[in-house]
Amino acid sequence: MQGFAANRVWCLIVALACDLLAFSQLLAMTSTPGRAWEPRTIRLQLMAIPAVIARRTVLRYKADHPWTSLLLDGLGHLQALPAP
Repeated sequence: MQGFAANRVWCLIVALACDLLAFSQLLAMTSTPGRAWEPRTIRLQLMAIPAVIARRTVLRYKADHPWTSLLLDGLGHLQALPAP
């Protein structure tokens, strides 16, 4: 795959990632200020939390980061949602 087709696939992947970020924001941060954040703010504050993946399914977040509690609350909301 070269040229236009490769660019088209790349654009679709980026659009899917943006949609996934927006929907997870709406579903996870129901009663927090993070629900109204712009995508750039979410990337800067939540996705920049230092974490360690040590070949396990457990992700360890840095406990003293200011936005860790908001991220963990959002993940809890997502886990509590019923299966589709």
